[in-house]
Amino acid sequence: MRRLFGKGAQVIALSEYRGTMRFPLVNEVEAYWEGLRAGRVLPDRAEVDPRGLERALDHVFILERVAPGIVRFRVAGSHLAGLMGMEISGMPLSALFTAAARPALAAHVQRLFDGPQTLRLTLSGEGAHGLYGTMLLLPLRSETGAIGRALGCLVTEGGGARAPCRLRIDAARVKPLPPLLRHPRARARHGVFRMARKLCAATAGHQRKRAARQTPGPSACQIRRLTVRAQRAASPGGGRQVLRPPETPVPAPGWH
Repeated sequence: MRRLFGKGAQVIALSEYRGTMRFPLVNEVEAYWEGLRAGRVLPDRAEVDPRGLERALDHVFILERVAPGIVRFRVAGSHLAGLMGMEISGMPLSALFTAAARPALAAHVQRLFDGPQTLRLTLSGEGAHGLYGTMLLLPLRSETGAIGRALGCLVTEGGGARAPCRLRIDAARVKPLPPLLRHPRARARHGVFRMARKLCAATAGHQRKRAARQTPGPSACQIRRLTVRAQRAASPGGGRQVLRPPETPVPAPGWH
């Protein structure tokens, strides 16, 4: 049953916030993840420090993406091991859920990494054991820069069933995040190269303008040479000396 609170057109569905108010550890993990983001799209897996999750450490886990829609536990707290009755490191996340819930889980997990987006699941235990809880999944960047890890938190209450206890998905709430267009290191290198190209182009243009302004004029010696060449070119013969044979003297008459 959906309970509403408010008056007039401003109506708030308390059922959407019931899980948030009931499980404060989940909110602490989400706040820690938001702090690691620091305005970025996603934090890195290497930035996750267990000391920052000390109060929720038994409920926290790290997932590794194996294939689209398939993830496995890399590290998991003792609360999850208690639900399954065994150590779950290396096991798939779907091992915690019923067979009927696994297709929906795979679709949510695939969108978690491909979006990327955050995911909050409202859960209940299989059978009439009174188990209920919530799971939070937050994407992380792996060592290669791809979205291949996820920080998770699972908190459950009630129930007296024997382990292993399978979970059902009652509701899902997602929060889309801005997409990662390319590898972060490649994006950084691209920005550096683009800045370097702009700087080189601006420097070359400045040097050309400066060289054009500071080009020295012809020296006095060059001016004299150019003047002589111009005078020779304007004189008869094009400035060349024409060699003529000497004139033969004409003998005076009567000498023969």
